[in-house]
Amino acid sequence: MSNCVSALLDWFFRNRVKTNVPKTELLYTSSSTRRNGPEPTPMTVAGATVPPSAAVKTLGVTLDEHLSMEQHVNNVCKAAYYHLHLISKIRRYLTFAAAKSLVISTILSRLDFANGILIGLPLTQIQKLQRVQNAAARVVARCDRRASVTPILRRLHWLPVQRRIEFKVLTFAHKCVHGTAPAYLSSLVSLRAPLRTGLRSSSTSSLDLSVPAALTARYGERAFSRIAPKLWNALPWSVKSTVEAKNFRARLKNHLFRTSFLST
Repeated sequence: MSNCVSALLDWFFRNRVKTNVPKTELLYTSSSTRRNGPEPTPMTVAGATVPPSAAVKTLGVTLDEHLSMEQHVNNVCKAAYYHLHLISKIRRYLTFAAAKSLVISTILSRLDFANGILIGLPLTQIQKLQRVQNAAARVVARCDRRASVTPILRRLHWLPVQRRIEFKVLTFAHKCVHGTAPAYLSSLVSLRAPLRTGLRSSSTSSLDLSVPAALTARYGERAFSRIAPKLWNALPWSVKSTVEAKNFRARLKNHLFRTSFLST
């Protein structure tokens, strides 16, 4: 790994790209159930010793050593509650439409940022983010904190957090199916060939994706190559057969919205 980093720094130097070595961080990832693995060791980068970190932040996402995303979720909730508290102070001076737009741009945008990596997390993690959205909905509607949030979410036409995560993953899956996603992402999924041709069901399953086996239950089930095909294949034909991206997102949101509030 040190040799690889050295080669990378040499490429940066030859292409006149300056690197900030003192800000380099090192993260070893492993399963939380793995107890007998080797101890993480420091690494030398351009003559400087970089010690292992328990968590690192990259592109606004905090990754921990077990990829549990717990610290990232906590950071998002903390920042969202801070801004929501400020909004609540001026809520009485805002119209309903203005308050809704403000909350969407400052709170929901934080919940939606890079939320595709949260797919498959335990329900306890998702509930933390859901409580943020519930609080935001009550601020917009100027309701008591003990009021039922389901009618408010339906009125605002906001998808619950779990559905918002699925929406993001399915949007990427749609791009992969229609060849508009980057190659590194499209290579993770493939169309499933029908077992028998000439059947009426073969036309409706022609857009289904192959679901590979998961190597591990903890991380394999969360992999895009497995979770995206599972979610995609569960969509109704009227949704996944939509080619235009804008129309697909509209139909997908309506489908997820009906699924979320069907029993309420």
